[in-house]
Amino acid sequence: MTMSVPPSDDVRSLSSYGRRPNTGWLCQVAVAPELRGRAVAKVLYAVACDWARAEGITTVGLDTAAPAEHLVAMYSRWGFKHVDEVHFPGKNYDSIVMTKRLSGR
Repeated sequence: MTMSVPPSDDVRSLSSYGRRPNTGWLCQVAVAPELRGRAVAKVLYAVACDWARAEGITTVGLDTAAPAEHLVAMYSRWGFKHVDEVHFPGKNYDSIVMTKRLSGR
């Protein structure tokens, strides 16, 4: 899992959510197939959020391929809301932008 602060230029150019202050962007979330279903991604996300809070980040955003319904569902379960749709140049699918306000711990 990686987080970009601020979000990348392409995200900021396509979605106003990427231009909001104090926003971090989840860029890569990957779990080896043999470890899926064991909450590894959720643990990584919790660690990333702890780091983000310590850095003054108040909102986390992400984009994921619209056809990846299982990912959209997972991020929704984590509390992310669908806020925008974008189309990255060179891709043959739309992406969904989702954000979540970080709460204190």
